[in-house]
Amino acid sequence: MLIGELSDKTGLSKDTIRYYEKEGLVQSGARKENQYRNFSEKAIHTIHFIKNLKELGFTLPEIKDFIHLFHNEETSCQMVQKRLEDHIVNINSKMSLLESIRTKVANAIHLCKENPIAKSCQTLEKLWD
Repeated sequence: MLIGELSDKTGLSKDTIRYYEKEGLVQSGARKENQYRNFSEKAIHTIHFIKNLKELGFTLPEIKDFIHLFHNEETSCQMVQKRLEDHIVNINSKMSLLESIRTKVANAIHLCKENPIAKSCQTLEKLWD
């Protein structure tokens, strides 16, 4: 199938598909005589796999690793589990960082509420320092 049909079937733009191909995530078959990319049905499954992993917050390099795991006959559930557990650790770290940021923003809002009509905004001054 041509890239336009793959785009229609997966909901991804042609540019995204080309990017995934360039990054080695999606494989196209032999080019047609007119040099158009020719994709197999397997590309649809690969793109759905990529989309599912992206929804879980995985990066493209991590997704590429999962694609290799999927195609490796020696991949064990323990190998997949380890990557998922590592991802949970990463998510927890990001959540802690976001909570810290949220607290700082809430404190800045509180400063604004304490003195809403001041000519010099204390919040901006604190952020400037």
